[in-house]
Amino acid sequence: MRNSFLVTPVLRDAVVAIPCDIDGNGQEDMIFSINNYGVQSYVNNSVWLNLSDNGTYPYLLLCNDISGDSISEVIGLWGSGAMKYFDSRSWTWISVSLPGDIPELMTSGGFDLDGRDDIIATFKVTNRLMYRKSSDGSWNNIPLGGLPVPNEIYAFNMDTDDDLEIVGVFKDPPIRLSYMITESGRM
Repeated sequence: MRNSFLVTPVLRDAVVAIPCDIDGNGQEDMIFSINNYGVQSYVNNSVWLNLSDNGTYPYLLLCNDISGDSISEVIGLWGSGAMKYFDSRSWTWISVSLPGDIPELMTSGGFDLDGRDDIIATFKVTNRLMYRKSSDGSWNNIPLGGLPVPNEIYAFNMDTDDDLEIVGVFKDPPIRLSYMITESGRM
C-alpha cells in the first residue's frame, strides 16, 4: 500500500487564509492572500488558481455570498483603502463603493434580514460602524451609543432569534465586551 502526499507551495508569507467555496460546488476551497504573490486559491484539492488584482493583495479577506447568486464571493480589503469582491463567474475583482472613509475592519452576515449577506465595517477616522446593504450597495450607520469604534467586530446570532448581533471588542481602556442587537433589520 502506498501513501500519497499533497505537496503545496511554501506559504510562509501568507497574510491571511480562509476557506471559501468560490466555485459553488459545495466543497470548500482555500483562499490565500500572499505577500508579493497576490491572491491564490487552492480549488477542490487539486489546482492552484491566481486571483490576483494587478499583483496586489488584500490584508483582510472574508467569504460570503454578498451578490445573492448562491455562490460565495471573496471580499478583500487592501492597504490602499480599497474594498473589492471577487466574482468567480466573470473572474474579476469588483470595487465596492465606500462612504468617504477607509475601512479598518470588516465582517459579514445577513444584517438587514433581506436574505442576502451584508458587509459590516469599522471606519476609525470618522468613528463609524456601518453596514453595506447588498441589495442596493448603500452604507448605513450602526449607532455606537457614544462608544469608540471597536478594535474587533464579529457578527453572529447570539440569542437564536434569527437576527444578528454585532459584537464589538474594545481593548482600550480596559477590555470590555459590547454588542448591539438588530431586530427585524432595524436598530
